[in-house]
Amino acid sequence: MTRRRIGSTARGLSRGAGRANDDVLDPDDHTVLRVVIADDSRLIVAGIRRALEGEEIEVVGEATTGAEVLSLVGRTDPDVVLLDFKTDGFATLEQLRVRYPRVKVVMLSVFADPEHIQMALSRGASGYIVKTINPRDLP
Repeated sequence: MTRRRIGSTARGLSRGAGRANDDVLDPDDHTVLRVVIADDSRLIVAGIRRALEGEEIEVVGEATTGAEVLSLVGRTDPDVVLLDFKTDGFATLEQLRVRYPRVKVVMLSVFADPEHIQMALSRGASGYIVKTINPRDLP
């Protein structure tokens, strides 16, 4: 399997979105998007894994703490980390941005208010997903 290039916007995370260039996902590129899921709830992790896995997305790891996320990213070299606020959210986000600037970090949260979203994006998140999203809208 080959790696997919990931864009810097949340739109670049969905298949077929954006332009076909080096900065976004190319819908005609048949490579795999490598994802790490980080959430303190195993049930949430299992649900996200089930919603995401398929031909174009490979979940390469799961973590429940910020320390696990950092170690896992170093070992698995994912394209994207889905990071819940409760897994030491902002501290982990900031460390990921410094240690692994190529990896896109999408925050997961129950908070849908603009303040939380803006805070995550201003600290370096590439996107933000509210946990009330329909699983069919994830990939």
